[in-house]
Amino acid sequence: MAGNLYEQGYLDSGTASVTQGQTLVTGQGTNWLQIVRPADDFGKHVGRPIPIASVDSNTQLTLAYPWPGPTQAAADYRITFTPYHVAYRQALQEIGALLASGGVSALAMLEGSAGKLPFFTGPGTMGLANLSDFAGDVVGPLGAADGGVALFDGATGKLLKNGGVLGSAALQPYETGFFTSTLSGLAVAGSPTYVQQQGSYVQIGKLTYVTVYLVVTNLGGADGQLLIGGLPFPMASGTVKRPLFHSGFWTGFDLGTPYTMWTGFMLSGNTVRLYRWSQTSGTEPLNAAQVTGTVTVYGNMVYEAA
Repeated sequence: MAGNLYEQGYLDSGTASVTQGQTLVTGQGTNWLQIVRPADDFGKHVGRPIPIASVDSNTQLTLAYPWPGPTQAAADYRITFTPYHVAYRQALQEIGALLASGGVSALAMLEGSAGKLPFFTGPGTMGLANLSDFAGDVVGPLGAADGGVALFDGATGKLLKNGGVLGSAALQPYETGFFTSTLSGLAVAGSPTYVQQQGSYVQIGKLTYVTVYLVVTNLGGADGQLLIGGLPFPMASGTVKRPLFHSGFWTGFDLGTPYTMWTGFMLSGNTVRLYRWSQTSGTEPLNAAQVTGTVTVYGNMVYEAA
């Protein structure tokens, strides 16, 4: 149907209402949205064609200028199609205005080649530079523990062309996993009997969050201060970096008077030493001698890995 309409050059199906001095045209039984375009003319049925500014819906148009009259209600109308080449001419003028700055023509004049980077040398002028002047390989120590992709070379400031791993300049990796947690003695490790010895971790860069779930029915000869081990990464060195282990649920310890709680303290490596605490006596090692039955520990900690 649309093809036949374009051949005849106008549309007059349905009726239209418009008020003198207004720009809004309302259609009855019309289907304007897919057929009529801005710049088509409304009003030739009374010899007063007015350009259409927008096609708002199948039953509404907005004219570019107020309707000079006469007012009509649900009356015959005619929309005359504007030839496509008229719209193309305007579009070409707009494209030409956009290209007037010379940027596109300056780029078109360049003869590109491998390893070259276009850049502006002035208004409307461009040149080519060697990409190697602005990007380079990683300079500095590499290590699998970094596990990231460097964006900039820390030594030269250049954008890295091959990516890689580069200390503080690396994107920090994200890693999750599981480990086997253990409970042992400092003096004698022993051979404990486990029901549960679970562990999980989340690591972003060197920041490591671990959870531990242990159920031990027999220490198997372990003696001395109790240790939780098996953590996935050793801690970073430095007294101020020693982290605390917190247990939200536990059983099997008789802390003794006046001790009211216990905690873990990571001094070095990947092992947590356990201590009992009281407000009056401070801390003392939590030893195998304080175990009175099945030990259950469910806790967590955050620390900086080496």
